[in-house]
Amino acid sequence: MIVAFARVKQLMPMRPSTPAQQRPTLLVRRLDQVTAKLSAHKNRLSIADDAESIASLGRIMAALRAEARMPEGEVASLIDDNPLWAALVQEFTTVKGVAGRAVARLMADVPEVGTCNSKAIAKLVGLAPMVNDSGQRKGRRITGGGRKRGPFHPVPRLERSGPLP
Repeated sequence: MIVAFARVKQLMPMRPSTPAQQRPTLLVRRLDQVTAKLSAHKNRLSIADDAESIASLGRIMAALRAEARMPEGEVASLIDDNPLWAALVQEFTTVKGVAGRAVARLMADVPEVGTCNSKAIAKLVGLAPMVNDSGQRKGRRITGGGRKRGPFHPVPRLERSGPLP
């Protein structure tokens, strides 16, 4: 039944991600972990009242900032090494408000960018209108579905900055 559906819809199988394509995802996840820890320690620092705690939190935050630089640099070098990703980064950074971390997150969360058409990508990230019809009933067209990992951060910024050049 699944094969028949694929034939009718003319679906083509996608190749599994290579280790090189999976590496940015792992690095961005690590960067998320370090950033969350850094944010938690900043909150602790704001309520710390003794000099020893403040000094300790300062040392921990310095170590976390140093730890955050490693995945950022490695993601940047991976993007530079891949001609398709480098071209996409150049295009994405022309949009106001989109910089290195947003592009790295996009490349990690949606490695299919550049290999699928825009409709497929919109559906993957949950931005495509989905039909809610059944028989004679016509439901609302809502955006939803897609990958459930966190909100898709660049979209609201893109919507506010106006149409793409």
